[in-house]
Amino acid sequence: GFDLMYGLPGQSEADLARTLEDSIRLSPSRIALFGYAHMPRLLPRQRRIDATELPGVEQRFAMAKLGHAMLTAAGYQAIG
Repeated sequence: GFDLMYGLPGQSEADLARTLEDSIRLSPSRIALFGYAHMPRLLPRQRRIDATELPGVEQRFAMAKLGHAMLTAAGYQAIG
């Protein structure tokens, strides 16, 4: 199975769509899609990430919606 993330620094909806297309084409039995959680207070290594490069709330929601649509259209079932 694959574990994928959306909401990464500099990531666009088009980037996510390409990643999902490539992943679906490989036909893994499971694809998990998670939103990146930026928590620099809890995870000091994240302090090196420029928060201005993170997608905003609306873009993150659009990415989650896109991921759900693409994965369910490809026959994957949402379980969470």
